[in-house]
Amino acid sequence: AAWYKQYESTILPNHGFFQGLTYFNVILTKHEFVRDAIQFKPFGNTQMGRHLIVAPIKLKHKGARSGTIVHAATTHLESPVGTYAGGKKDKFSAERKQQLQQALSVLDDRNVCSNNNIVFGGDFNWCKPTKNVQNDGD
Repeated sequence: AAWYKQYESTILPNHGFFQGLTYFNVILTKHEFVRDAIQFKPFGNTQMGRHLIVAPIKLKHKGARSGTIVHAATTHLESPVGTYAGGKKDKFSAERKQQLQQALSVLDDRNVCSNNNIVFGGDFNWCKPTKNVQNDGD
């Protein structure tokens, strides 16, 4: 699509990380990725191929802030699938909590994010507690 050509993407055909996955996450920017520093961190407890992407982006704006590095991060935590659909009774709540903690630990690591300029978003699949089920928390 024409709009897509305006952006840089974290998807690189030659890195092979997404090979075999049924879907993937992506970060798009109109700025400049620090290509050799993009990180793909699979979650150790995933049953659904989930991972974290952290991509340093060099801002291209004019002025004193030009060249500032911002770390963009995205993830898709385990889906809340219950036993009715072949999942678990807790709908993978424990896995989501562990995955979020792992993601936050990675973002706190100065070897991954060289500064505190971090934007983190994605599909967390967070389930609020109900009267009958504790789920993930508020």
